[in-house]
Amino acid sequence: MSETDIKVLRCHIDDFDKLYDHFRMLTDFFGVQRQTIYQIITLRLMLKLNNGLRKAADQVSASIIISTRIGRLYDELGYSGKAANEFAIAKSAIEQMVCSNEAEVYYIIFYALHLAKLGDLERSKNIFNSAQIVWQSIKEARANDKLDHTRRKISQKLILADAHLVMSFLSALMQSSLDDAIRSCEKTLEILSSCNTSLKLEREDREAVPNIVEDPFQADMTNDQTGKEEQEEAIVMSHITCEESEWAIAEKVDACLMHLSQLYMANGSAKHAQYYMQKGQMLSEKLRSRTTKFLYLLAMSDLNLRCARPETSKANVKLASEIKPSGSFHLLEDALLSMAIGDVDAFQGCIEEASQAYVNAETLLSEMRDRNVIRNVERLIEPDDTSDSMDTHNSSSTAYGQDDRSE
Repeated sequence: MSETDIKVLRCHIDDFDKLYDHFRMLTDFFGVQRQTIYQIITLRLMLKLNNGLRKAADQVSASIIISTRIGRLYDELGYSGKAANEFAIAKSAIEQMVCSNEAEVYYIIFYALHLAKLGDLERSKNIFNSAQIVWQSIKEARANDKLDHTRRKISQKLILADAHLVMSFLSALMQSSLDDAIRSCEKTLEILSSCNTSLKLEREDREAVPNIVEDPFQADMTNDQTGKEEQEEAIVMSHITCEESEWAIAEKVDACLMHLSQLYMANGSAKHAQYYMQKGQMLSEKLRSRTTKFLYLLAMSDLNLRCARPETSKANVKLASEIKPSGSFHLLEDALLSMAIGDVDAFQGCIEEASQAYVNAETLLSEMRDRNVIRNVERLIEPDDTSDSMDTHNSSSTAYGQDDRSE
């Protein structure tokens, strides 16, 4: 970005820090809606603001966290090559510049997960363990402003929750112990619950601050007015921080519930798996995210098949097909639905229909691996691809057992 472009932007935007915070809140919102591509695009905007326009002491650390987060999201999409590029950028920044311990820990735990997904389990374990040394050196925040202190404190708790969740994934991938994986994931939920409690107390504390009463005998009324304005701004910023953190917490709770349901299903405990899936569906309703609800319905379908309840499983898949998100950025959801249809058909002995469903799924996954698709994954999105809220969706999905995608 040229100096001229920067000057033009500064003429049109009053406060880049507030715009940056707005993008951060949008990123968390897209997270709870499971709109991964939108998250990545918004994080790119944050990175441009942070590296070229924003003047802040945490500029380097923020850059590392953003790049790591983009890498983690690409890992979730299955694009390990793009993820590796982002992790390399973050690593280079850590090695060449001074950053916070929180940023380094954040990078370490998700890079360890990245390596584990690639099958490099031993190296992943060693790198993850190295995060403990860095974490021990993190000191208590000493910010003068209470809002900054609260945000940093919650941020550290969220990183700790991330560490336990990644530890759970690593235990499952390494097949060391499902019980250890379950305990780590449940510890994550415990930490996130603590974060929620802290946010509630912070909100109550801010709302309980009495209004500044005007003093009629005060000679200088300017200071009094300034104090009121600062108080009002602090309350607004506190509300924004709480809402932003609530979305970040909700995204992690969703990940925990889904992971716990899968762990208990692998452990043979259908009742526990069903309990966490139902919790996840309730969360999706609260968040008004049909993508999240769609994924839990497919998980319920899988569980019902394992419990020899094909009709219930079929009903789950039918409902999932009705609320499935549509658009060019939801090829993975299309493939997952086709595989679920194939599983139900195969269970009922409809081999030809099952084979066709699996072929459809393979075609969609191959399309996702196409170089042009990968290259343009962060392109601008057409207006008709943006809807995800359950109350605004007009379903265009095909009925169960019928798929218009077949050639």
